[in-house]
Amino acid sequence: MRKRTIRLYLLLLSLGLFALAGLPGAWAQEDSRLEVTSIDTTNFPDVTLHVIATDGESRRLPDLGGLGLTEAGEQIVDLAVSEAEVGTELIFVIDANATINDRDEAGGLTRYEKVRDSIISYANEYMDDSQLDRVSIIVPSENGPVLLLDRAIFPNAVINEINFYESVSVDPTPLDEMLNMALDHAADDLESARFQSILLFTDGAELSEQLNYDVLLGKAQAVNIPIFSAILGARADDDEIANVSRLSQPTRGSYLHMPQPADSAPIYGLVQSNQPQFQVTYRSKLASSGNHPLTLELAGARDETELTIEVEPAAVEIVVDNSRPIRRVVSSPDDPLTAAEPVNQPLVAHITWPDGHPRSLVDATLIVDGNPQPPISTPALSADGLITLDWDISNIDEGTYELFVKTTDELGLQGQSSVFPMAIVVEGRADPGQAGSVAEPTTEAAVAEPEDSRAFMQNLGIAGIVLGLLALFGAILILIVAVVMLRRRKPGEAAAVPAPDQALEHDATQVIMPAFAAQASSKAYFEPLENAPDYRGQIEITNSDFTIGRDPKMAQLVFADKSVSRLHARIMEQDGVYQLYDEGSASGTYINFNQITLKPQTLNDNDDIHFGRVHLRFHVVPVTIDADSTQVMPSPLRPGERAPAAAVEEDLSTQPYMPGLPKAGGQPQSPPPQGAPPTPAADDDEDDISTRPYMPHAPRR
Repeated sequence: MRKRTIRLYLLLLSLGLFALAGLPGAWAQEDSRLEVTSIDTTNFPDVTLHVIATDGESRRLPDLGGLGLTEAGEQIVDLAVSEAEVGTELIFVIDANATINDRDEAGGLTRYEKVRDSIISYANEYMDDSQLDRVSIIVPSENGPVLLLDRAIFPNAVINEINFYESVSVDPTPLDEMLNMALDHAADDLESARFQSILLFTDGAELSEQLNYDVLLGKAQAVNIPIFSAILGARADDDEIANVSRLSQPTRGSYLHMPQPADSAPIYGLVQSNQPQFQVTYRSKLASSGNHPLTLELAGARDETELTIEVEPAAVEIVVDNSRPIRRVVSSPDDPLTAAEPVNQPLVAHITWPDGHPRSLVDATLIVDGNPQPPISTPALSADGLITLDWDISNIDEGTYELFVKTTDELGLQGQSSVFPMAIVVEGRADPGQAGSVAEPTTEAAVAEPEDSRAFMQNLGIAGIVLGLLALFGAILILIVAVVMLRRRKPGEAAAVPAPDQALEHDATQVIMPAFAAQASSKAYFEPLENAPDYRGQIEITNSDFTIGRDPKMAQLVFADKSVSRLHARIMEQDGVYQLYDEGSASGTYINFNQITLKPQTLNDNDDIHFGRVHLRFHVVPVTIDADSTQVMPSPLRPGERAPAAAVEEDLSTQPYMPGLPKAGGQPQSPPPQGAPPTPAADDDEDDISTRPYMPHAPRR
């Protein structure tokens, strides 16, 4: 008797301490929790971690002050810590035994009705508006546990399900199987990165006979799932407290006594405090592919995980046109080589990232015949991944040179282009092999020139004059014939004389940009799959701000289905990237059977899209300029010159036009316009809010 009294005093003291801490509980686990729930390497070398950090009762820590992060054995000093809305997953387990329909006070609610009202209050007051939170409910039956509700994201879905459930007592309940189902259900969704927990509604009296504690605790600790307990009934006895504490305390959970529905609020507040998680961002220094250890430490808690990344050096390509040599010109034959123009030749290199992770460059160097030129420090890439390097050719003579470009990125990885031959010619300079080899004749030599040689030269000059006159006469004759032929053309016949080519003055080598640098475009469309009877074939997305809904006054793409809101969703396109927004619809917008929120979500080719019940498939087709094709630009028009008439494209269609059936009165009915929206269904609802939103489900395999 004395031992029991001492135990009771210790228990009351513990309850008092936990009440001062803000949450009733017993024997809370002292060790805190530090866990990386997800790793995002999309913007590598920037790495983003989502982190859960709680105390021994799963209360969220106020900050991550003193956090230590080690990547592949190297301490990371520069950390940016913020918050990210991630959501929670709460699994309710109802121990509906023989006492579940008892009333603890005359005229009061039954225990099940208190459980029902408690769950309704959680749905109404604690579930997040952005549909990030999930709720599941597990109840007993004669044949074993039943998953009554599976990860609902709408408060209405939770409220409807618990309201329609008819509590039937099962004695004894398969409580061990029910808790195992809850733990397995949570473990199936660990990739979601949400804070997960279990809340058991029970009277607690028979838990020691029903549960295999060792197996349950092993499962819960392996996946970091805290188990909270709410003790039903007018009072919480010692044995009931001991039974639930044995389940909750080792899992970083806690218990409370719930004589009324509102008494469950402390646990709900604790769960929702973990809805936002800490977001840790840092600049990675990993320069090799593979799995790399990542360790976090905070106030004695530690978590070890792995970061998997693929890293490759930059791919480099010189994209200058080398089909023609570089022309250097001197103004005088006696000028030195350094006077030749141009003295500098720009070379363009294209940088791409085979690993899909663009990053900054530390330097870029042009190497000519094995000799490195002065490097460019921290070169800035253009939006197309281009950099320009200057080649000093002021002392470069004629010949063919082998060039390549080497780069070093911020991780120390070096990329190198293939060898690129480039030829140089120098024009206007005296030939070094002949300069000064021909001497001017002296006066005496000229006097001594033979007489017959002078006579020959005179005769040669006369013959040249005669030949010139004959050539002039022939040219005049050809011109007269051409004029006569032109006057004999048929009236209206266009002259076929091409305009002379415009010669380009080349003071320096022209740098030809590759065709891939042109902007690429894309087109996107929907493929109707279900509940879109008014559309056949492709539904093209016609502009960059494209609205979807039931009201043709508000939407460009109209569906008559009642599950579609008046303005249901919107697609925004920029630079070939399509993003889908939900406009606060009642029935929801889903990408691949996952509901999206008001936040934009990027669409990918072959994504399954639901607007309520309307099921479509999204397709995007890139349209780019052929990199191997040559673009021919028309020459500018001269004053008074007319532009050529556009060619009329031949109609090669083989499908004949089929007129519509005549309307009443004998007038033929014109065919409906291609792609015209369907006539909206009669709609007299005012608030456009469904009390039971449509939930699409992925097909079973």
